[in-house]
Amino acid sequence: MSMPDIYKMSLADEYFELMRDGKKIIELRVNDAKRKKYKVGNILNFQMKTDPSEKFSVEITALYYFQTIREAVEGLGKDKFGFKPSMTIDKIEDLMLTFYKQEEIDKDGIVCIEIKKI
Repeated sequence: MSMPDIYKMSLADEYFELMRDGKKIIELRVNDAKRKKYKVGNILNFQMKTDPSEKFSVEITALYYFQTIREAVEGLGKDKFGFKPSMTIDKIEDLMLTFYKQEEIDKDGIVCIEIKKI
């Protein structure tokens, strides 16, 4: 059996902590060339953006593809992304657009990466 591919991903502190603590089990990203390589069973090594020595590893358990942030969050549920129930989809879209350009989303779509800690 071949070894799983391993990728590195940096997370903003708040999301790193939510994921590390098991309160966030899906990471939303633009489905760019790097993400298109991801497969179920691959390993992601997450590191904290402000302190790269803080890290943990996860296994990809599922990949979900969407055209928009709204479709992704409505389809999978806010809680899996670590968002509070009171946060509106509009606010979530605005927040995600601080990380990604709308043109990138329109071009590549969204991938939602479901994980489990290992």
